[in-house]
Amino acid sequence: MNILILSANTGEGHNGAARALYEEFRSRGVDCELVDALSLCSEKTSDTISSIYNSMIVKLPHLFGAIYRAGKIYSSTGIKSPVFIANSSQSDKLLNFINENGFTAVVCTHLFPMQTLTYLKRSGKIKIPCYGILTDYTLIPFFREVELDMCFVPHADVLEECVREGMDRRRLAVTGIPVSSGFSSGIDRAQARQLLSIADDRRVYLIMTGGAGCTYALPICNSLLSFNDPNAEIFVLTGKNKDLYNEIKREHRHDRQVHAVSFTDKVYLYMKASDVLISKSGGITCTEAAAAQIPIVHVNAIPGCETKNAELFERNGMSVRATDPANAADLAFSIANDSARSTRMRKCEAECINPHAASDIADVVMRKKRRKSKNA
Repeated sequence: MNILILSANTGEGHNGAARALYEEFRSRGVDCELVDALSLCSEKTSDTISSIYNSMIVKLPHLFGAIYRAGKIYSSTGIKSPVFIANSSQSDKLLNFINENGFTAVVCTHLFPMQTLTYLKRSGKIKIPCYGILTDYTLIPFFREVELDMCFVPHADVLEECVREGMDRRRLAVTGIPVSSGFSSGIDRAQARQLLSIADDRRVYLIMTGGAGCTYALPICNSLLSFNDPNAEIFVLTGKNKDLYNEIKREHRHDRQVHAVSFTDKVYLYMKASDVLISKSGGITCTEAAAAQIPIVHVNAIPGCETKNAELFERNGMSVRATDPANAADLAFSIANDSARSTRMRKCEAECINPHAASDIADVVMRKKRRKSKNA
């Protein structure tokens, strides 16, 4: 087998799911390649779209929400979308790349290449198995236009939403969202704290801002510090936002309780070491936290898919939603100091979220490929 994994640089979530799949296939000795689908157009196109997306979610989240709502309305009409037409126009580049590299299956974690492959499937230009992964806990705009061999969705509620919107139940499977195996590894809190040099008696708050980094972190830090808890440690993962990182370092340069952490591959350790997570509700971050079994306080969700993610997690007892940064700090302090409540939330995460989705998806892809080869 030679598997192509396609993502797109519009947020770290899609890339995180793609990396988890890459990790899983490689652990099985399967040849695979992870590619930014936008880079097949050009590196400039990928950088431009990524920059526009990141700027919008940081500076203009309500504009993103308005675009999302407009997309949902347009998607409900059943008319072929401009998004589908734009992605179809890239079909020749993607098909040539697949053929030139001899890929035997394709798995996508982003809508754009899913739509391109749908066009190729409908036109009969591609015969190899193609799969899509929905990385939010809701049916996103234009996902209903996707018609691949199988689409993997994160939750039974989302499957029913997809079916209500006209998608073929036979081509949908509830697997969860793939995350790195580190989040569900056997490393416990004490081990994680030892690896990160955090004292075992500390009450640890983890603030995550997404790959691009958002601006609610500083007021949350200040609100948490107002509780005057000498045992509190606050870690802020600022993603790729250098300005936010520098601001926190500057504002708290004399405060040993606040730690700014730039983009890191040790997110799983910070989650496992912490008592509570305060974060936006991106699909991947939600799933990683549930796999690591850390109670969640959601704040500043981007209108659209993130609000839907937060609703599902709160409905299933895995998180609480804050109205503003001060309220987020209040809720986090309450959870961190209530062991019974924390235990209930961790139990709900264990019952509701599959931490082994990457393995389950790889099983399906490899099983179907073997069957197809045998029949051929």
